[in-house]
Parts: sequence; C-alpha cells; structure tokens
Amino acid sequence: MKLKTLLASLVLAIFSVFVLASCENKTDGYNVIFEVNGGSQIESIVSTDGKVTEPTTPTKDGYAFGGWFKDEALTDDFDFANDTISGDTTLYASWRYYTVAELIEKASFYEETSKERFYVEFDEYQINRPENKIVKATLLKLKKLATSFENSKEIRQLLIAFEQVQPSINYDKDFSRIIIGRNNKDYKNLINWSKVFLKNKSFTSFAG
Repeated sequence: MKLKTLLASLVLAIFSVFVLASCENKTDGYNVIFEVNGGSQIESIVSTDGKVTEPTTPTKDGYAFGGWFKDEALTDDFDFANDTISGDTTLYASWRYYTVAELIEKASFYEETSKERFYVEFDEYQINRPENKIVKATLLKLKKLATSFENSKEIRQLLIAFEQVQPSINYDKDFSRIIIGRNNKDYKNLINWSKVFLKNKSFTSFAG
C-alpha cells in the first residue's frame, strides 16, 4: 500500500514538474514591428506560431517600395512565405527611386481609359497642356543621356505615346503654368522629377 502511494506521489510530482515547465515555456507570441523608414504607418502584429503575415504595402511620396528586410542595413530580405521568427522582431522597409517608366505609368497619361485626367478648365481636353509638354521634353533629354540599351529602348517606347505632344521649349513658363490639383494629382511626382532633369539639378540617382 505504501509502495502504491509512493509511486502515485512520484507520478504526481513528475506531472507537476512537466506542467510547470510547459507553462514557463509558453509564450503569448512574438511582437513584430514594421519600421517604415519614412513611409506610411504599419501597425505592429503578434505572431503566435513564428510566422509573419505580410502587411499592406506601405507608401512613401516619390519612392517605390523595395520590400521588407531583417536588418537595418537592408542587406537580408525577409521572405514571408518561408522565413519564421523565434523572438520579438523588427522588419525594415526599403525604398528606391521610381524608374522613368514607373513614373510614366503612375501618371497614367498614355492610357486611353484615363483621358479624364487630362481635362483642364472648361472641361476641354488639350493634348498640349503644360504637363504633357514638360514630360515630352524630359523624355527627349533622357533619351540623349541614357547610356544603357534597356533604358534607351524604354524611353523610345514611351515617346511613342507622346508623338503628338509638342515638347516644352520654355521650361520656366510651362512649369509656372502647372498647378497640381484634383484633376492632375497623378502628375505630381513626375513633374518634380522633370524639374530635376530639365533644370540640371542632379543626375546622381539616375545614372544610365
């Protein structure tokens, strides 16, 4: 009888130790912080299984999103499909300049379906509005500056969409006539970069 009681006590003691150890190792999850580096805010999340759900892509005026990275130096990208975490984690957003083609596409000025974005006062559509003339002049200048075959090819293709547009010959005058508003807000980034090119401010970020 005493032996049965002793064995039962040992089993109970072992079970208690096991349960205690399990409780000590239990976690409510790992905090995941998204450092957006100047981009739109992304709320932190909690991972209970080591996996991280990819958040909504953040935005940053004038830049294209380049992905999430494990380190602040942005050298090791995070793969949401395969990577897991084992503790509180911070992921860092990467940003890059838009390519010329991306800026053109973002403005949607060569899409037939976006014709309403080219209306000016009195709802009169004018293909030679200042924005289009500035963009045409920018593309022509980039065509001369481009040193890579791919960039040159891309610019030539974009120029086809502006075949009927007269390039600006008086940059200051046309820039002064551009007022970014509700009807042409998609031009904002494109016009800002056009100023960089046409006024020879800097070409460092666009070599090639």
